[in-house]
Amino acid sequence: MTKLLTILLILVSLNGFSQTQREIRNDNWLRLGLFTSSIVLNSIGDGFNNSGNKDMGHLCNALSIGVTLSIPLIIDVNRDNWAWYLFEYTFIRFAIFDYAYNMAAGNDLNYIGNSNYYDKALQGQQLGFAKAMSLTVGIAINFQQFNK
Repeated sequence: MTKLLTILLILVSLNGFSQTQREIRNDNWLRLGLFTSSIVLNSIGDGFNNSGNKDMGHLCNALSIGVTLSIPLIIDVNRDNWAWYLFEYTFIRFAIFDYAYNMAAGNDLNYIGNSNYYDKALQGQQLGFAKAMSLTVGIAINFQQFNK
């Protein structure tokens, strides 16, 4: 539970910082905070649901959907860049989803399940470097592609 509270504190801090930087970075920090919030809330919700805490799981999943739906209302979304938004979100999701899920579910941080094709494909793989690179690419897309 302490790890979960730590993640939520980091998430709230990132989102709060992103809001103060809105004019300076053309919504870059805000978009990064919203994407990260959506992903972390969804993964925590799934982790709670799978560990038996359905009430908190459904609450976190609902909050995740709310954050995701608010993105085009809060930031200036350029439809010509839709693929870059998708790439940024996907890279960041690959990097952080499993860690937040495992913390919420009470699993070892690097635990990989065996119940679906994604998990089975990743079984036995060392993903630390790949996830770090994925997070780096996702953040780089956020600050490089959208500053043009």
